Amino acid sequence: MTTVDGWSPGYCRTSLRFGGADEWVRPYTRRFLALQLERQSTSSLESLPAMPSEPLEVEVLDRGVLSFRGPLTMENVTPFMNAVRRETAPTMILDFSGVPYLDSSGLGSLVSACTSCAKAGRRIAITGVNKRVLKVFEITKVEQILLMFPTLSDAIEAFTNAGTA
Repeated sequence: MTTVDGWSPGYCRTSLRFGGADEWVRPYTRRFLALQLERQSTSSLESLPAMPSEPLEVEVLDRGVLSFRGPLTMENVTPFMNAVRRETAPTMILDFSGVPYLDSSGLGSLVSACTSCAKAGRRIAITGVNKRVLKVFEITKVEQILLMFPTLSDAIEAFTNAGTA
């Protein structure tokens, strides 16, 4: 029997793990194994409990200053957007020092909030961004459109001095 690069005619090496070992199988057998594996994985996924999501807590520190605690994820986008929409100050500061991470939904809601405020002639600044969240901003190039400060006091001082200058 001739083989080409380890493959023999009529047989194929399957990467499916069925019965604990890789096997040389005929193509129709491979389909059967794939269906069995799919049934096993589906039934085991259904038995897994849902991963609990951490809540996002919003605290209004002052007019225009919102502090967030918890991840900004798909499950928490609604409280984030509601808090941002309720705030009517011309300058809004979002303190992210309590936000450990965010997902694409959270990132999208943040960009949406910034865009809405910019269209309305308002400003948003973000403070206290950790390295993990900052990396997401850098990868997606969002840090170029966000006004960021290291700390909440730096942002407050910058806007206070801007108003008097």
